[in-house]
Amino acid sequence: MGLRKIGINIKDIARIAEVSTATVSRALSSNPEVVSEELRNRIYAVCDKYQYWSNINAARLQTKRSGQVALLVPGYCLHQRTEFDFIDYNLSGIIGGVEGFFSTCSIYVSLISMGDNFNKNKEYIRLYRSKMFDGFLLWGMTEADTFVHELAEEKAPVVSIQGVSREPRMSTINVDDFNAMRKLAKSVVEYGHTSIGYIPAWDSSAAGRERNLGFFQAMKELHLNPKIAKNSGFNIDNGLQGCIELLGEGNRDRLTCIVCANDYVARGVITGLDTLKLRLPDDISVTGADGIVIPGGIPLTTYISPSYDLGFTGAQMLLDRIENPSLPPERKILPARLFHGSSLRKLNN
Repeated sequence: MGLRKIGINIKDIARIAEVSTATVSRALSSNPEVVSEELRNRIYAVCDKYQYWSNINAARLQTKRSGQVALLVPGYCLHQRTEFDFIDYNLSGIIGGVEGFFSTCSIYVSLISMGDNFNKNKEYIRLYRSKMFDGFLLWGMTEADTFVHELAEEKAPVVSIQGVSREPRMSTINVDDFNAMRKLAKSVVEYGHTSIGYIPAWDSSAAGRERNLGFFQAMKELHLNPKIAKNSGFNIDNGLQGCIELLGEGNRDRLTCIVCANDYVARGVITGLDTLKLRLPDDISVTGADGIVIPGGIPLTTYISPSYDLGFTGAQMLLDRIENPSLPPERKILPARLFHGSSLRKLNN
């Protein structure tokens, strides 16, 4: 236990360590490497002995930075009340990438759920104007979310990860969902499937929009006419209802494969196949998208989104904009990787 000196300040630390106050300040900053290791260790030892650390509020006044950023995510992606509620486990990869980058910069990340009250009270505006956060990362948001455009209007440092693509004032990083889904759909046909059903994504989502376009482009290039489910979305229930729609009422003999907007939809289709007493993949093949491992499920044929890289690169883009607010909006797209699992059966020629 160090000997605490009441009222000790940075001048006292400098005097005891026999250095200048400026050197102490640099050693205790977010970039302490500007001071030699020997000096840092000497200063840290004195600080530890007297239980001293610089006042964070005073430091913020000097740097005009809080040293914190916020990662905003849709509330429904964090709260699971029933087995059909949508939780996107790719978020863990995003968080890992974001934290992986910012941990090297001594910047702290707060995860904030965009619930009804948060949106209604415009908490995002308060958090920015009060300088509580230096910038924001948005994950899974769409152009339909009005707060996205409000933050852009505020000229806040913001980067959207896997969501917004049509807000010209905002930097974005997304997966190349168009080409990933196009390649996946073509691989289905290469496996001998020509009677194909498709459960589309929401067009309000940038990822969903690109996946739909990629699938239909592949079908157009291959001169195929797929059966499209009216039920669209990204969750398990969408897959269950879409499966019943596509394979019920005498349709089961027409299709050999159902292509899904993501892996959760594919999981719902698999549940629907059990209800209809159809076997996967012997009777019907299924593909997904995103590369989410679902416990207890058959390995899906899907494509894998580079979640960690999305988070890491998005964080890097945000820091660039915090440090240089005049940077123009930037668009980045990362490739996905196809994964051939056990849910797609190769048909005999």
